[in-house]
Amino acid sequence: MARVDSGDVEGIADLERSVERAERANAPMRWEDTDQVPFAYYANGGTYEWLFLENARSFEAKLRLMQEKKLRGFSAWVLGLEDDEIWQKLAVSK
Repeated sequence: MARVDSGDVEGIADLERSVERAERANAPMRWEDTDQVPFAYYANGGTYEWLFLENARSFEAKLRLMQEKKLRGFSAWVLGLEDDEIWQKLAVSK
């Protein structure tokens, strides 16, 4: 799942469509270490579009944090747009 922010216009896109959008814009995916999330940004009509993704790697980092802090669970905003590998990470963590 990805959050797309282009100034005052926001939307949600699935992982595959989001990666394709970044590739079309020649925007390299980067890793944001503090929030443990991949992102990209690119110019579009005089403004910058920012793309933040949740993939298996970022999910695994959040899962580790949940386990370290002994949290009893987590919440997902929307299901069906995520990286399929997230479910494998969740199954292994049980």
